[in-house]
Parts: sequence; structure tokens; C-alpha cells
Amino acid sequence: MSAGLPEHNVEGFLTRLNGESPRSRILLQSGFLEELLRSAVFRRLCNNTSSIELFGKQSSLGLVVLAKYAHALGLIGQAELDALKKFAKARNMIVHSWQTDFTDTALNKLADTIQFVVIKGEKDLPPHQRCFARLDYLGIYLAEEFFNRFKSIPDTTYDGG
Repeated sequence: MSAGLPEHNVEGFLTRLNGESPRSRILLQSGFLEELLRSAVFRRLCNNTSSIELFGKQSSLGLVVLAKYAHALGLIGQAELDALKKFAKARNMIVHSWQTDFTDTALNKLADTIQFVVIKGEKDLPPHQRCFARLDYLGIYLAEEFFNRFKSIPDTTYDGG
């Protein structure tokens, strides 16, 4: 039984983002990245009750923990892990306070530390637009990159026996 990649393909997911608010886009991207990482890690493990409990569809592991597992298994690199940690921190700032938006000074400073993305002309954008653009672009880039990378991971055939 394979955990498989998320039910929706990446193109469908990205199309769905078009109708969402900026805050919702970051939250949805985070959830999609969690699902991509979870399913990729699961496919590298034995198909047994422990793997299913830890990484099956009912898994409740968060983005940073899943990213660390993916990094430990060689599915993502150090730069991607670092970017995911910052993305998760930004997501947490947004989700845990209804007042946090892209004008928030702490969120702007965090977005500016993300070295994984470069947006042409970003220095000319107002800070709140640059903050959203950096986070949004990172989420979209990683979703596309991971989906394309992970779709070819074969299920592990070892059964632990």
C-alpha cells in the first residue's frame, strides 16, 4: 500500500491558489509541502504498521519535522531544509495570530532572510509586497520542485522480514 503523492497534481494545486487570499496561499502551500514530504518519506520506508502510524495519511507530523526526515533520507538538501524551516516559521506566525499580516515587521525580517529565492525587482516593491512575494514564490517553487522530484521515487520493496 503506497502513501502516494497528494491526490491533486501540482498544476491543479497551483491553479487553486489563484483564488485564495495571500494568507491562505501561504497556509495551503505549507499543507501541500507537508503532504509531499510525508508521502516521499513514507515511500522510502518499509510498508509496516510503524511506518503507517508515523508517515501514513493520518500522520500529524509538522513541516519542520517532515523536512528533517526528508533531509536525513537524502530527499532534500541543506539549503531546502533551511528554507523550509523559515517558511514554517512564517506560516506559524501567520496561523497563530489573526493580527499577523505581511506588514508585520518580524515577518518581513524573516522573509528577507530567505536566501533560497531571488525575485527580480523585489527591492522596488513595498515591504509588505516583497514579504508576500518571497514567501509565495518559495512555496510555489518548492511545491513544483518536490512534486517533480518525488513522483519518481519507487516504493520500498523491503518488508522488514
